[in-house]
Amino acid sequence: MNKVERNYEFRERINQVHFANRRDAAVKASANEVEVTSAWKIVYPADGDARVETCAGGGNRMDPGLFRRADSAWMSDNVWIHTARSYQRNLNVFVPGYSNSLFRPWVPFETIPMDHLYSRFAGALGFSERAKNFSESAKEKMKIMVRKYKEIRHLLMKDYHRLFVPVTLAEPDGWQFHDPETKEGIFAVFRCDSPSEHIPVSLKFTDCGTYEAEDIATGKTFQFTGGKDIEIVLSQKSDAVLYHYYKIS
Repeated sequence: MNKVERNYEFRERINQVHFANRRDAAVKASANEVEVTSAWKIVYPADGDARVETCAGGGNRMDPGLFRRADSAWMSDNVWIHTARSYQRNLNVFVPGYSNSLFRPWVPFETIPMDHLYSRFAGALGFSERAKNFSESAKEKMKIMVRKYKEIRHLLMKDYHRLFVPVTLAEPDGWQFHDPETKEGIFAVFRCDSPSEHIPVSLKFTDCGTYEAEDIATGKTFQFTGGKDIEIVLSQKSDAVLYHYYKIS
């Protein structure tokens, strides 16, 4: 039995719009499609909620000319956590929060590996695994983390700072987003394969006031003084933590 191609209907539609050597200008966008003019301008429907995403063009790169016409950029089909984290960490220097990344860890789904999940939190978050591949307890925890992500994702469009610029996996990694108007932000720290469980973190944008940070996974909080280093303790290699912080005084 021949397997039906998943994109068959899409392929048929493309064949209607394009001839062998030119585009059929008479074909108009249907109700669930976005029109692209002959000048390659995207026409958004007035009453719709369309988004345009540009492809990575082979993985871990993008064409700035295409990206200027898109709402987000597809990162790569390579979902190795360190690749995903490196891509988002560096891309956000130029266009914070615009990259897209799938959560597809190469580990059993009895638990949620936080380093895998947080490696996708610095941009648009997506999923590629079927829900049946997760245990019931893992699905319940995932629902909680997705809600947490939605609570903080507005900060992805704010000021951005790379906490580290690691060269090898023996160095920690991390990033920070900060809203200067509300004095709140988020920061993530990844131990990776660092030999030390004690990781000094220098947050940017915070003044000399007092802040409270909450671990979004556990709800545990601590206070710190802006402008001074924070020591984060991650007891196991590959551990990761993500904090949501506010200025309280």
